[in-house]
Amino acid sequence: MAEEIKKYLSLSRDEMEKLNPEDCLNTSFILGQFVFFLQREQNKEHSREIWAKSEIDKLVAGKIESYSQYTKTEHKIANIARENSVVADYNSIYYKSQRRIARLEYIAASLKNLADTLKDIARAKMANIKNERSENV
Repeated sequence: MAEEIKKYLSLSRDEMEKLNPEDCLNTSFILGQFVFFLQREQNKEHSREIWAKSEIDKLVAGKIESYSQYTKTEHKIANIARENSVVADYNSIYYKSQRRIARLEYIAASLKNLADTLKDIARAKMANIKNERSENV
């Protein structure tokens, strides 16, 4: 499936315009399926992010109060993580999940836009075919 997706991502606007309506709709459907897969992956990462944050909160609960109220929470946690490798591990998981979520959101949105463009092209082509047929009658 990944190779097929890469093929569609490399299509230029001219190449998309040359596809027949059925191919546009099929391609749009395949891209939509992949967007759904990416959304599920994003949801898994979001769950991992929440879990890691919860574990961090439990581990730093007593120690975080020893820092100044003017110190940002992220800095407090980073300082605690320097002394506690478990906090550091959860913190790493937390930030990796955030970065992965951001990438998945961007890719999913880009693919959805491409799928929508292909649907629009298919609709326009079908409308043109319908108009041509009605003119020839």
